[in-house]
Amino acid sequence: MADYEFVNKELHKNIHFKTPSHFSFAQNESMIPIGHSEVPILAKDLPIVFMKHADGKFHLALLLSLIPGENELIDDSGSWKLPYVPAVLRCHPFKLISFQNSEKGGAPQKVLGFLKDTPFIKFENEDGTSSLFDTEGNLTQRAQHLNKLLSSLDQETSTTNKQLQKLFELGLLAELSTIDKDNKKTVLRNIFSADTNKLAECPKKELKELILNSTMNLIYYQKFSLVNFKNILKNRNTTDISTREAVLRESKERKAAEINSLVQNLLGDD
Repeated sequence: MADYEFVNKELHKNIHFKTPSHFSFAQNESMIPIGHSEVPILAKDLPIVFMKHADGKFHLALLLSLIPGENELIDDSGSWKLPYVPAVLRCHPFKLISFQNSEKGGAPQKVLGFLKDTPFIKFENEDGTSSLFDTEGNLTQRAQHLNKLLSSLDQETSTTNKQLQKLFELGLLAELSTIDKDNKKTVLRNIFSADTNKLAECPKKELKELILNSTMNLIYYQKFSLVNFKNILKNRNTTDISTREAVLRESKERKAAEINSLVQNLLGDD
């Protein structure tokens, strides 16, 4: 397990860090978390899924391979193959770490932390590095930018997790599965997608709520993104993606028509 350390201005006043020039550190990650604001950008090229963790909570994730421990978007040199690099990779080796407030009854808080064993953290000034703290003991502008980006990502994640949990409670999520050329089906355990068949049966009151809180936008982009499975398939015998009930790979026009029809029917209802 990765070992992270809380940022401390006394202990780490001389620390410097480097912006990742390669992403080899994520070569074994078949999925990475993304923020809601990144969905429209990444949905054009890669499949976006809803990952169910051991604690039962759902998280928004970018699927990078169907094989655990592999990553089809990072090449042997560590280069990311798309123009846009997800925020979680750009912020490496930093992340927000939770800790319990020492005051009685204090709520858990999140503070900036960094990965201890990484070539991107230096204990002396080197070419290409940035200081973590300035001479007055404050985070430098660069460090503040990373902290702000991570905080925004964390806030988005919290909101999205609640949206996904609601979809699950409404029965609007279904596990994805692959179907190969021999019609052999393999369920992708704990990897979910929005179920448009169930969505069509959803009460209008619930549909209206999904529209107003932007969950419908997330469903729209997530469904569109599934046509990009070809970009992460190492084994080209895997030719189709489906839910438990039906094949998900449909034309973009049909998907758009389905969701548009739902919205129009709702808005047109007195």
